[in-house]
Amino acid sequence: MEIYQTEDEQVDAIKAWWEKNGKSTLLAIVIALAAVFGWNNWNDHQKSLSESASTRYQMMLSQVVKDKNGAVAMGESLKQEFKGSHYSVLAALMIAKIEVERNQLEIADAELRWAAAQSKNPIFVDLANSRLARVLLAQGRADEALETLSKIKSESYAGLISEIEGDIYITQGDREKARAAYQKALTGYAETPEKSELVQTKLDDLN
Repeated sequence: MEIYQTEDEQVDAIKAWWEKNGKSTLLAIVIALAAVFGWNNWNDHQKSLSESASTRYQMMLSQVVKDKNGAVAMGESLKQEFKGSHYSVLAALMIAKIEVERNQLEIADAELRWAAAQSKNPIFVDLANSRLARVLLAQGRADEALETLSKIKSESYAGLISEIEGDIYITQGDREKARAAYQKALTGYAETPEKSELVQTKLDDLN
């Protein structure tokens, strides 16, 4: 490192450095500041969107009790305006639930497929596929239901997967596979007694 002996030498050195590096340094500072402000603005925008989507979803849930058609319309609007958000996926799941209750299984099927395709959260994807498997079974599409179950990865769904498999095998007339699936479901439901009781009832009916 050079050691400057006088103030003039220091001033001259600073001027020389500025002539050589000043503009690029200033540009780097401007870019860095712009990035910081841009990031903060983006975060604020995302937070605002999330709060708005949350409010709309809560309104949809409140509407379900009063007017299911209105709730479905609100859900479809939420899906379009906040596509890619968790709330759009939750809206699709709720629409599917409403349509299953109204026996509109094809519509429920489409909503659940949409939810599984849109969500980046593996928990929501597995939830959508587990419900889709039941809808497919209700439509008499047992093989597709089994294929859909194979897409579920979470260990927490082990009991549910086995239970639905048992239900599928019952419709196919394969009592031995159904029995094995229900027994496996009991293991998966070890921590949820109410579900274990239901599966045990199904197993008892087989016996």
